[in-house]
Amino acid sequence: MRFVTETLRNALVGAALLAAGSLPSHAEDAAPSFFFTLTSGEVNEAGAALHLARTFRGKGRSVHVLVIGEALKFATRGVETAPFAGYGKTPQEMLGMVIEDGVTVSICQMCLSVQSVEEGQLIDGVAIVNGYDVLDAIEQSEKQLSF
Repeated sequence: MRFVTETLRNALVGAALLAAGSLPSHAEDAAPSFFFTLTSGEVNEAGAALHLARTFRGKGRSVHVLVIGEALKFATRGVETAPFAGYGKTPQEMLGMVIEDGVTVSICQMCLSVQSVEEGQLIDGVAIVNGYDVLDAIEQSEKQLSF
């Protein structure tokens, strides 16, 4: 009975502190971080991924987007693509927008080598990472999404 009484008292004290603004809410305290892997070279799929990354960042979440595979063209200057219908912007423009929003955007060094893309060909703000960096980013994230 004493355990039940103490638990109830602690719950009531916690609720009072939360209501008074002295305790952060669980939603604020546990805001998850997200790691997106963007491999698709398809405009609408890439656009949907970048829209979600931008939305999550706008809600204050930490977001990291790794661009690999066919999606590398979206992070490369001078590659023409159609706009994503949902925004009327190309994936290159949307990558620039998410970078401005504070999203970390990276490309694996190996992917650049395989596709013969030079660092100077990348849009501004894209970081070049290695496999260890990718592993660290994934381990630090709480949720992973792939497109």
